[in-house]
Amino acid sequence: MSDNKASYEALLAQIRDNYFSELPEKFAEMESLALEMIQGGDNEVFESLFRSTHSMKGSAGTYGLDVFTTICHNLEDCFYEYKEEAEYYSADKMRDWLAYIDLLRRAYALLEDKNTDFSAIDSELENLRNKRKNFQYRGLIIAESDLDISVVLKTFAIYGVDFSQVHDGMEGLERLLNERFDFYICNNQLPRLNGISIIAAIKQSPGLNRDAISVLVSSVNHKRHGRTSDPDHLVIKDSRLIKSLQAMSAVLIDSLRSR
Repeated sequence: MSDNKASYEALLAQIRDNYFSELPEKFAEMESLALEMIQGGDNEVFESLFRSTHSMKGSAGTYGLDVFTTICHNLEDCFYEYKEEAEYYSADKMRDWLAYIDLLRRAYALLEDKNTDFSAIDSELENLRNKRKNFQYRGLIIAESDLDISVVLKTFAIYGVDFSQVHDGMEGLERLLNERFDFYICNNQLPRLNGISIIAAIKQSPGLNRDAISVLVSSVNHKRHGRTSDPDHLVIKDSRLIKSLQAMSAVLIDSLRSR
């Protein structure tokens, strides 16, 4: 039995090593697509770049290479911004995409040297975020529907929050475990992991976002029991959703300002 386990672990290690060895080629492909966008590439080029980044984000997580997943998450934030502002999005902003690809290469070099100190990369990610938009607060939206995400973005527009967004519960949990946010808003119904489970996991972990303000959006009025794992705010998804979000957002921002 132990021989079978050892063989299985050796096979997994070989698959991971093969994946790792192919990464420089993938970085080069992403860089080529980014350069094409800077030179006026069309939507097909952009979608190819988006798919490459999204694929790397997922596969890196599968092999436990979380630093690549985090960098790709941040690059995807730029892509969502581009989708919203494509008409006004400058080539200068696109050049920052190359900076994220450079960070992927730097992380690769560190891992090649068996070095897992990514503090310099974390600092550079923060610098790039601040360069994009110098906002006071950072929030995460976890919702499967683009419409739900849009409603939240419009509600908080007056506060100038730097939002990241994901459509999947496990992806949302992953970001909360690896990146610092001031607050996060999640729908309860999500692919792979529901909102209640995400909030409970983050509040009970000693990680970066244990004290971040949590908001659960649900069609069901969940009873809260005064537990530390309960959401800080509950917004019912009904005909009054927009008004409820507006009221909640004002209270949430006031809480952040008083910290």
